[in-house]
Amino acid sequence: MSEREAYWRGVLERQAESGESVVEFCEAEGVSTASFYSWRKRLRTECGGRWSDVDDRRPQLVPLSVAASPACVEVVLPDGVVLRVPEGTAPQLLRDVLAALEPAEC
Repeated sequence: MSEREAYWRGVLERQAESGESVVEFCEAEGVSTASFYSWRKRLRTECGGRWSDVDDRRPQLVPLSVAASPACVEVVLPDGVVLRVPEGTAPQLLRDVLAALEPAEC
């Protein structure tokens, strides 16, 4: 394992343990979010779906409150990504999109 790879594995591990969104964590650490996502993707690809044994956190269901907004529904994922779903979206399409966003398992 290269020194850079070891560094980024450590960064990814610290973020996973921090409970912070990727954006919050990267700002606090002075790390580029683009580099973070790039390394996370690279390390996941190299091991067939997971970047390390630390990435076992699966998305968790969280309490949901619905605000009156006829135009769309916002889903905020644990890593801070916001998914805006237009009114009238087919439920199966939303299920498919959420399933595609789940991390692959090794």
